[in-house]
Amino acid sequence: MKIALLQIDIQWHDVEANAWRAQRLIDALPACDLYVLPEMWATGFDIQPGYDLIECTDKAIAWMQKTARERDCAVAGTLAVREWPHDEGAECASLWRNRFFFVTPTGCVHYDKRHLFTYGGEQLTYTPGNDTVIAEWRGVRFMLQTCFDLRFPETSRNTLAAPYDVLLYAANWPAVRRKAWDVLLQARAIENQAYCIGVNRTGIAPSGIYDGGSAAYDAYGSPIVVMSSDQIGSAIKIDIRQLHYFREKFSVLR
Repeated sequence: MKIALLQIDIQWHDVEANAWRAQRLIDALPACDLYVLPEMWATGFDIQPGYDLIECTDKAIAWMQKTARERDCAVAGTLAVREWPHDEGAECASLWRNRFFFVTPTGCVHYDKRHLFTYGGEQLTYTPGNDTVIAEWRGVRFMLQTCFDLRFPETSRNTLAAPYDVLLYAANWPAVRRKAWDVLLQARAIENQAYCIGVNRTGIAPSGIYDGGSAAYDAYGSPIVVMSSDQIGSAIKIDIRQLHYFREKFSVLR
């Protein structure tokens, strides 16, 4: 399977510009089965969402669906979503989720970020998810995770009961904490005996400075690619047969 990491410099609340930047990176790469975008790729990491984000998210999802259909691929990345309760008498009229969308030509699986970034106040506006989500695409199982989730190994643990092949992180991880990003991505690959892919943004935003560093590691913890701070895309190939052979030969999941 071929997977593309799309590291973009996200423009604040400008869906069209961000989709255009992602499209340029996609066009410059060979055809891939999956294209992965950063956290809140369409708007930037907004912890005080307003009504304008509803329209932004609708446009972003439409672009992801269109791209998936036209290229016969999957497109993944997180967006801010306003969710309305099913109970009309609920006290809270609505709530926000930081939602990871895994879009295919025929449907969509989503994961709501479980560990909100309390240091930045994300928990004041967003509601955390509770569910573990594994998306399957073309015979490969992806566990969906978002940014700060990377610091919590217990909720990304691979198991024999519900195994996955690739641990997938979409992030807005700031430059000031880049060392933790590098080390923890590699650690998650080793301890879970799985590929680990993290796609980060680059550039400057109201929330801070970002220096990219999107990366992919194999189950041995060896780097497949570690990207610079530039706005760039990178295509990698993963070998699921080799991964399963390694697990059978030297299992750390039992």
